[in-house]
Amino acid sequence: MEEVQELEIHQAQWWRCFFDNAEDAQLVVDRDGAVLELNKRASQLFGGAPSWQCQLSEVFTTAALQKIRNLFRRSNFTETLASVSIQLEKQIIMLADVQVMHLSDDWFLLSMKDASRRWRLESHAQRLMTAIESARDVVFITNEKFLITFANSATQEVTGYSIEDIIGQKDSFLRAPFEASKIECYLKDVQQGLSWTGELINIRANGTEYRVETSISPVYDSSGTLIGYSTLERDVTERYELQKSLIEQRNFARTILNSIDAVVYTLDSSFVLTDYNDSFHSFPPEHGWLKFDQDPRIGTNLLDYVVNDPKREELANLFKEVLSSGQSREFRETRGNKHWSIKITPWRADGQISGLIYKITDHTEFAELQNQLYQAQKMETVGSLAAGIAHDFNNLILVMRGYTTLAMMDEAIPEDSKSSLKEIEKAAGQAAGITQQLLSFSRITDEVETILDFNQVIGEASELAGRTLRNRTKITLYPHEEPLKVRMDATRAQQVLLNLCVNAQDAMPKGGTLEIRNSLVQLTQAQANKAGTTYGATFVRCSVADSGTGIPSDVLTRIFNPFFTTKEKGKGTGLGLAIVHNVISKAGGIIEVDTEMGRGTTFHVFLPAVLDEHPVATKMPGARMARGSGNVMVVDDLELVCDFATRFLQAAGYDVFCAMSVDEAVKILERRQGKIDLILTDYSMPGKTGLQLIEIVKQQYPSIKLILATGYLEDKERSMIEKTYEIGILNKPYNISEASDLIARTIKQ
Repeated sequence: MEEVQELEIHQAQWWRCFFDNAEDAQLVVDRDGAVLELNKRASQLFGGAPSWQCQLSEVFTTAALQKIRNLFRRSNFTETLASVSIQLEKQIIMLADVQVMHLSDDWFLLSMKDASRRWRLESHAQRLMTAIESARDVVFITNEKFLITFANSATQEVTGYSIEDIIGQKDSFLRAPFEASKIECYLKDVQQGLSWTGELINIRANGTEYRVETSISPVYDSSGTLIGYSTLERDVTERYELQKSLIEQRNFARTILNSIDAVVYTLDSSFVLTDYNDSFHSFPPEHGWLKFDQDPRIGTNLLDYVVNDPKREELANLFKEVLSSGQSREFRETRGNKHWSIKITPWRADGQISGLIYKITDHTEFAELQNQLYQAQKMETVGSLAAGIAHDFNNLILVMRGYTTLAMMDEAIPEDSKSSLKEIEKAAGQAAGITQQLLSFSRITDEVETILDFNQVIGEASELAGRTLRNRTKITLYPHEEPLKVRMDATRAQQVLLNLCVNAQDAMPKGGTLEIRNSLVQLTQAQANKAGTTYGATFVRCSVADSGTGIPSDVLTRIFNPFFTTKEKGKGTGLGLAIVHNVISKAGGIIEVDTEMGRGTTFHVFLPAVLDEHPVATKMPGARMARGSGNVMVVDDLELVCDFATRFLQAAGYDVFCAMSVDEAVKILERRQGKIDLILTDYSMPGKTGLQLIEIVKQQYPSIKLILATGYLEDKERSMIEKTYEIGILNKPYNISEASDLIARTIKQ
């Protein structure tokens, strides 16, 4: 009996020794999941003493705990759960293989072997295989006999062969018959322990050829013995075809480049010549600041062909400016009877400026046609301004004729009539100004350079341009405090301002602000180079700024090109800014542009200032009335017209009401409950037009007689109005006699 007890003691000691010193963390737990004991390794793992008390729910995740509890229902078993998450304070601390052993009825031993490294290796291998399988490139591996033992999914997709067809074959069955020499070459390299890279032509299962870029590398075992090779192949058929297409496109572009009527030189960032087109051979040896004794030599600096020292320096500065700003520069050169257009453009590659393109075009024929283009542009300007001018012009003439008639009817011409004469004088002055400006743009004239005050130029041009601006566009002038004198043709000066104002309006389709500001400045070195003058020269600067949409960078480089326009077909000729540029250049000036998308554009016009002469002041070139009775309402947006019409109709015996808009006229009708005998309304007014008023009156007050006064109607439009509305039409500027006759007849109808 004692021997048995002694044996049991020894067994308990042995078990305790094995338990405490086991490499794996071990726990003794009861059937309820309470941890009864833990060995040293478990103690280190969980940071507890051997008597540490806890529940299995604190060590295992819910899913793992459920599996362990299911095992507790069995007897006499040993079971291992693979890759179980071990946790401490709800944080995963280890991935382990957990062996569960039944010790007695209610006791169980849990041994936790660290599986993290094995899991990482398996995970790494799994990710590697996943990457190889998901790769679009073909990957296959051979054995020592160079038979394929592994091929990824892409091999099947690319070649058209199934994996079963590929495994066990030599890769030569994929190659085109004429690739035998390359196969022999790469097999020889592999046997010598070398890698091989190159292009091969393969044959798909359907018989079609395809080009691959192949990389073959030998594979060794741990002892250094060659056990095969691995192959990575990429189908480059599409890339090869693309390269072939790019070469064809390059040749095509070269053909186009050689066909244009301009010499094109390409330069690197150091101004070294890299190429030029065949048009060089059709140009004279001296063109666009360059002079050649023989064909240009690739690799030489283009500036070496500029024989004029000041121009060489100026061209170098222009090259640097284009490289730094990324903006093209264009100018003209005249030598003898030849006119050259020179354009320097940044040469961009991969979004970076890597050089320059120097283009020279023979513009001799263009220069000869320039005067004709001036005339075409002037007529376009007149066309865009005519409608607005005609309306105001006719209203002013109407006032002058009306007051003149009233004055003539009064033989004594009493003192009271002097106010009428003053109104005549005021209207006549405005009409004369408009007439002179309009005529200056509608007749062909030789340019006459005079000394002009540019403060006066912007005043006259803005007044003329303002007649066509939209209601939501506001012009503000900022003249210089002193006269700013320039020498140029007065018509050309106003043409420059008008074109810039029209462009500014087009950039503000929803309205905005237009500012014209004059100042006196000294040119920077870069500006002086462009103007062909000295640094610090005194110039007049006129800045025309809008609050419009701005100019995109790809458009900005072309805005001064003749016939270039972003307007819809029929809306512009593309000559406006080209003529502005030419007029300013001929006057010895330059033009610069500041623009920002969504913030607006400012054109800066620089003209040489005249400091020792006086400006030339612009000189302006120098009855019967039918009577009646009734209530007449005059509707016109110009106060002068309303005042005149009221006076002459009152003199004719009528009670007169005056409205300066359609909405005001409607309110008067509502107040008088339609008790108006006749309405004399202008056609063109801001907001609602006279025709819209006529439609309202026809519907709501059909008994009221109507007369439409207008300064311009096409024949078809006049006929349509007369037939549709059955109303009288009075042509502006009308005189008192015809107006009073028509009003009297219409009321009596």
